Amino acid sequence: MADILALVVDDSRMARYVLSKMLKEQGINVDTVESAEEALGYLCNTLPDMIFMDHTMPGMDGFQAIRAIKNDPKTASVPIMMYTSKEGEVYMNQARALGAVDVLPKQLKPVQLIQVLERQQLLPHQIGDKKLNISPPNTPKPVQVEAPTPIVNASDIGEDLEQVAKDAERSIENQSFTNEMKQLLDDHKEELSSKSNERTDRILESLDKKVDEVSASLATFIKETHDNSGIFRSLSDNVKMLFISINAILVVGLGALAFQQSLEIKQLTGKNHSLKEEISVEDAKAESAKSNLENELTDNLYKNQLHLDQWVANLQWALNRKNQFLWNEKPFNKTLASLLKSTADKLNTAGFKGSINLTSHLGQFCLVANEDGDSELPVDQQTLSECTINDINVQQAEHLGLEKSIQFGNFIAAFERQYDNNLHLSFNSAGLSSPTSEYPEKNPEFSAQKWNSIAQQNHRVEIEFMPLQLEE
Repeated sequence: MADILALVVDDSRMARYVLSKMLKEQGINVDTVESAEEALGYLCNTLPDMIFMDHTMPGMDGFQAIRAIKNDPKTASVPIMMYTSKEGEVYMNQARALGAVDVLPKQLKPVQLIQVLERQQLLPHQIGDKKLNISPPNTPKPVQVEAPTPIVNASDIGEDLEQVAKDAERSIENQSFTNEMKQLLDDHKEELSSKSNERTDRILESLDKKVDEVSASLATFIKETHDNSGIFRSLSDNVKMLFISINAILVVGLGALAFQQSLEIKQLTGKNHSLKEEISVEDAKAESAKSNLENELTDNLYKNQLHLDQWVANLQWALNRKNQFLWNEKPFNKTLASLLKSTADKLNTAGFKGSINLTSHLGQFCLVANEDGDSELPVDQQTLSECTINDINVQQAEHLGLEKSIQFGNFIAAFERQYDNNLHLSFNSAGLSSPTSEYPEKNPEFSAQKWNSIAQQNHRVEIEFMPLQLEE
């Protein structure tokens, strides 16, 4: 089977990690880059079999990258799939028009990825067959027109955080089951060893008793013979003959008894040997069962980890759909503190260890001054000519983007005490550099309310979960 290579382009490390893991599960090699510009540089030297492209990235966005790739004859034939949180029929049509073959949601499930790869003939065995069946030069082949490819709609995926919490509970239950199975295996082995020792001890104890009985009988006979030897010499010949006959009978009887005891000892020894063989067989079976169970547990642990990674990615996506703050609020405020507290509890319960990275983005609001000289939002009918857009420089934007309320400061102190080394918080400010929605031209007649609606979408705090293994 030919080696298959995919390129994942996304500025989110978590998104790159989750998608790469699912692709590798299908036997696909993966390279990753964090920007469209880096992807174009990569394509100068390497031609992958497929590309997964995020839409919203700093600098060049996903659509601009698709145009550049499709305009280059060297890379134009590489299938591109958008991997984005954007959705809707309009967006899908735009992506198709630019040359994307499919659109995948950020909360992608493994089964959806397999369906898309199969539909696009991009699974390793499908691509391998294509490479093996390449026609000889100058052999024309009929052009096949494919039916429009259905695009996975992000609305098919649950957005509710309660469902995300249920996934976490299932992950925890799977981990608990794994631990219980390990304990049962250890208990079974200990019980088998205990029972084997008890059976061996009983056999040895029985052997000791039989040997003691034979030894005692022989000792008694010898003592009595010795004690009676003096009396025997003083008796008449007839009486001596009688005693000799009686002693002969006793000797024969004791010999028969000794022979019987010897047979029983041999039988018990044979049983002990058989028991040892049975114990050896049982030990081999137990060791085989342990090995099989350990392999199964290892497989379950891997699947549980993949499930946890997907759950964390879904949680991140859900939180970032409700991450805006008001125009006159500090980015790191009481509302965000409450959201992060409940989120951290879920992550800690699910066994996640790593960082919660928080990056603030500011919107450019158009504001007016009230009678007291304070800034406020304009009324519905006002235009850009009647308000002032808050243009600020890079240093001001960075400073404003890191402001924290008193309540948020208290939350940080409690967070560090509660989660110690398991969870960490990091804070960054992107200022005005990465709007999620583009602003229109500054037409004086443009509605101030519509302008501020776009600014509100950009006025947000992005949340990213970074597992410990990625940080290292």
